[in-house]
Amino acid sequence: MDFRTATSRKLDEEHRDSLALLGRFERGVLGVAVGSAPDDGFALLAKQVARAVAGEVDRHFRFEEEQLFPRLAAGGEGDLADLLLDEHKSIRATAADLLPPLLAASTGRLDAAQFAALKPVALEFVEFFLRDALAGEFAEAGVDAVDGLVFRQDGLDDLA
Repeated sequence: MDFRTATSRKLDEEHRDSLALLGRFERGVLGVAVGSAPDDGFALLAKQVARAVAGEVDRHFRFEEEQLFPRLAAGGEGDLADLLLDEHKSIRATAADLLPPLLAASTGRLDAAQFAALKPVALEFVEFFLRDALAGEFAEAGVDAVDGLVFRQDGLDDLA
């Protein structure tokens, strides 16, 4: 998509970076044989994902919820804003379930049984995040189209 504002471009970049990381994570999760424990390569990947889940996701979500979603609602897209808020709640709940075993995996201390418990939560998180990122792309484009002037007037266009 072609975004007009620096804010929308930044959010798009963050979505793409997160999706690339989560794509590697999903392949890593699916690449561990059933009944096996993950290897050291997975531990490094788990550390990267844990860092993103613990910090970047919340920061990104707060910005969307405080800046983007109100603009969507004001522009007549309140249903989309509500849908995205619900997605954020689901992702946060899944992230809370995912983070403890993910941190254990990042230290290489995850056995086969613990990994088997981590796998469905990890794949659910990836699915929720993918759905949210795709919806977010449309939301950002909608804000550009509906409310681009507000971004420039508020000085948010300068965010990078």
